[in-house]
Amino acid sequence: MGWVKLSLKQLFTLHIAYDNKRRRLNRIASKKLRSGKRLKQKYQRRERNRVQHFLHRLTNFLTLLGQRHGVEDLQKRTMYRKGRRRWNRELGYTDWKRIVSLMNYKSRVELLNPRLTSKTCSACRWLNKDLNGAVFRCQRCGVVIDRQLNAAINLY
Repeated sequence: MGWVKLSLKQLFTLHIAYDNKRRRLNRIASKKLRSGKRLKQKYQRRERNRVQHFLHRLTNFLTLLGQRHGVEDLQKRTMYRKGRRRWNRELGYTDWKRIVSLMNYKSRVELLNPRLTSKTCSACRWLNKDLNGAVFRCQRCGVVIDRQLNAAINLY
């Protein structure tokens, strides 16, 4: 049928808010051990439940679009970078595997290899080794397209 681009901003915002709350609770826990520990557990459960609720709503929406879905097989542990604290923290907020596991029992999910999908031209299959920015420019056929959209077309 086609491809869907979803915004997970609401999910990231949820993770960031609870991460900030955890930092504040750590200060309380350093002074009052028992009450701080209970508060941390309370907010940890609350975050887990809210994330789970959001993911169920998201996967229910996706199953309404069709019974067969293709998803990139992304490995989070290979994406972490040394010395890139903010990048690593944002990467830790992602819930790709949980989305795929929830989708697995609601519909059929096919894991696709993401290798070279944003570097290959979707029109002529030419491989562009030097990418600059968020736009893909093909030297052979002249196609100018968003890199994420180009990767989605190649995966499709």
